[in-house]
Amino acid sequence: MCILLSATASQRQEIRIEYKASTGKEVTADIKSNLNTDFGKVCIALFRTQVEYNAYCLHKAMKGAGTDEDVLIEILCTLNNDEIAELKSVFLKVYGKSLEDRVKSETSGDFRKLLLLVVQGNRSTADVDLGEAAADAKALYKAGEKKKMGTDESVFINIFGTRSLSQLVAIAAEYDKLSKKSLMEAVKSELSGNFERTVIAILQVAFNVSLYYVKILHSSMKGAGTNEFNLTRVIVRTHTTIISTIKVTFKQEYDGSLGSWIVDDTSGDYQAILLALIGGDVDVDPSKIGIGIGGPGIGGGIGGGLDVDKPEGGFGIGGGIGGGLDVDKPKLGGSGGAGIGGGVDVDVPKADLDIGGAIDVEKPKGGIDIGGGIGGGSIDVDAPKVDIGGTGGADIGGGVDVDTPKVGLDIGGSGIGGGIDVDTPKVGLGGIGGVDIGGDVDVVTPKVEPSVEAAADIGGGVDVDVPKAGLDIGGSGIGGGIDIDAPKLGFGGSGGADIGGGVDIDAPKVELGGTGGGDIGGGIDVGVPKVGLDIGGAGIGGGVDVDAPKGGVDIGGSRSGGISVSLPKFGLGGSGKVDVEGEVNLKELDNLDATEKSKRLEIAIKEKDTKILIYILLNASMVQRHEIIIQYKTTTGKDLLGDIESNTDAKLGGMCIALLKTSAEYNAYCLMKAMKGFGTDDGTLIEIICTCTNQEMEETKAVYLKEYGKSLESEVQSEISGDYRKLMMLLLEGNRPNTDADSSKAEADAKALYKAGEKKRFGTDEDVFIDIFASRSYSQIRAIGDEYAKVSKKTLLEAVVSELSGNLQKTVVTIVQVAQNLNQYYAQRLHYSMKGLGTSEKILTRVVVKIHNTVITEVKEIFLQKYNDSLAKWIIDDTSGDYQDILLSLIGEQKS
Repeated sequence: MCILLSATASQRQEIRIEYKASTGKEVTADIKSNLNTDFGKVCIALFRTQVEYNAYCLHKAMKGAGTDEDVLIEILCTLNNDEIAELKSVFLKVYGKSLEDRVKSETSGDFRKLLLLVVQGNRSTADVDLGEAAADAKALYKAGEKKKMGTDESVFINIFGTRSLSQLVAIAAEYDKLSKKSLMEAVKSELSGNFERTVIAILQVAFNVSLYYVKILHSSMKGAGTNEFNLTRVIVRTHTTIISTIKVTFKQEYDGSLGSWIVDDTSGDYQAILLALIGGDVDVDPSKIGIGIGGPGIGGGIGGGLDVDKPEGGFGIGGGIGGGLDVDKPKLGGSGGAGIGGGVDVDVPKADLDIGGAIDVEKPKGGIDIGGGIGGGSIDVDAPKVDIGGTGGADIGGGVDVDTPKVGLDIGGSGIGGGIDVDTPKVGLGGIGGVDIGGDVDVVTPKVEPSVEAAADIGGGVDVDVPKAGLDIGGSGIGGGIDIDAPKLGFGGSGGADIGGGVDIDAPKVELGGTGGGDIGGGIDVGVPKVGLDIGGAGIGGGVDVDAPKGGVDIGGSRSGGISVSLPKFGLGGSGKVDVEGEVNLKELDNLDATEKSKRLEIAIKEKDTKILIYILLNASMVQRHEIIIQYKTTTGKDLLGDIESNTDAKLGGMCIALLKTSAEYNAYCLMKAMKGFGTDDGTLIEIICTCTNQEMEETKAVYLKEYGKSLESEVQSEISGDYRKLMMLLLEGNRPNTDADSSKAEADAKALYKAGEKKRFGTDEDVFIDIFASRSYSQIRAIGDEYAKVSKKTLLEAVVSELSGNLQKTVVTIVQVAQNLNQYYAQRLHYSMKGLGTSEKILTRVVVKIHNTVITEVKEIFLQKYNDSLAKWIIDDTSGDYQDILLSLIGEQKS
């Protein structure tokens, strides 16, 4: 990640060439085979040039069954003439076919006409002509609103396919003078389907391209699931150009910053690289970060940036921050410390340390007060006295080697990526800042006193073997381990311990305590005569094993792990809330009734104990889940689904919501989401409507009307158009017969389809296809397929693909696939959700939830045969965390 992000686009191409020359392999191919994750796909995208990436996205959008029209629209409508010319050249070179031919074969109707005009790359570049703008506005009005019957789409195609973007803005202004509607409103009322969406996209790009991208980014993360392909594509395409404007616009349009949405919707390296590409943009509420002494230690780190606008901000952050710190007030870091991996932008009288490369100080006194940035250098200090900092924050990517008589590191938030090797008589680390150390601290001196109220945030380990070590730390975030074998060691102060590793203490007397908050991700193994754990706010992810004669645990918080105590006396108390119950035996939850489970769920949701949440949902029947929903409302007064959605990440929350809904409720919910807001998710409409039985269709329509106040038929009718709409409306009637095949009728239907398609010299009679595929039983469609092979050299499926186009084609293809082998269709959908760049959690979640109680065994077998790898392997490679765990459990697998 560091190499990719620190290199320019041209440098990445040089690396790519050198990699090929030195290894004989493509770096993108190696990444794909060894890192087939969302993070890996971003890396591959960054190794491509912009034009190569655009070509790749278009190729992927048109590859296989169906077409992702949204990708075609986005890319083709946002490129200028020169970019389109370069794109066509690269597409032909890489994929062996012209872009025009591919687009022509994948689209149809007015949508095709407009896209092909755009692909020509002949959009005008002339200055705005107000006279022509007025004439065009009148032509559009006459071709649309004023026209009594229908719309003259050719006028819209010509104007929106050839006029400059600035001219289109002028045309919109002139249109306002002619009509009560805006030009955008007129387009929506006069056009339909993908043609309408393309014209809307062109208008949006003309008015505000940043807002256009913002809507795509928001759509990629809203609701259940994340569309990583869309999210990755927009960020990769814009991160070097207009991402700053996009971030500002996103925050104006939606609740929260783009960075915060990314943090909520993604995780791990994928999250980190996205945040790095957008330059950090994470909302932070200063009131919750720890203003004053002993700020919070956050072990996971923050990949975005902090915007601090309070007089005093104290941040002790364990993982460091990958973005930047924007400080616009007089004082920062006086009583806290930020460990920052990016840059510090300080517009104030006193600046923090933000050091870009390597600093070699060889003078008697070096006072470094620098507002630059560090890239992973090192600080080598060999002078008699060096003072680094003051009240600033050092962000050091390398290592600090200090071998002088006296070195005072007075740092308000030092983020050190290397290690500190201190072997001098006296070393003072801290002040009232925070030490953020990514390496190891090896202290072998007679006396070490790091800080009075410092916030130590240590990513490596601390090895202290001196007679007296006083670590008085206000907010220690320790990612490694502390190995302490000194006679006396005092941990404490006024902060909180954030420990990601383990504390191994074998000294005669150890006192851990104070009034801070302990967040311990590892374990504490204490084997000493007296141990006092005085922790105000302990969130313990591991376990505490205390086997001493006397153990006093003073814990004011709660834990998600377990405490195992094997000693004569164990004292709980102090100044915090006590919630120490030992490790939960999940199987004991099986014995609880719906009321008790609802209570446990409330606690689990509040404490973000996903293990309990997942266990209860997975081990309850649909009836039991329904009872839990009712009891949760009764006992808490709140909606269980709403609480889950607001307190879990989008992927896990989307899965839990799916499990808590009946099949009809979930179908209705997914259909509503598919038609809500900007654009329509036709893939969801087609999948659900084409796989419902007649009874399931009736139940789904009833639920939809009850839940959303409108009939499903009216909603679908308003969202789609043309032959696609005709077919979908027939399917929504739910009248498909369930009869056995009739070979004579199958033969007649096969001949009718052949005559309406292949045999017809010009065009296709779509009505014949619509009638047959909407009204024949699945067994009859299979028989028609057999008969079709007797009258044509093509299979029925091949004939459908060649004769139809767009969403009508996708719908008929789906009906044929479902008729031939429903389980194979589901296997293909699962594969589609995970193949290529990004994962469609919406499809993955929807299909797994739908089939996990019915045909999952058969689908897994087909998946293995068809794709030479198990479904579980694909899920493990493409997902992570709780979402991965719940998927594997639903398909009856586990991570080996």
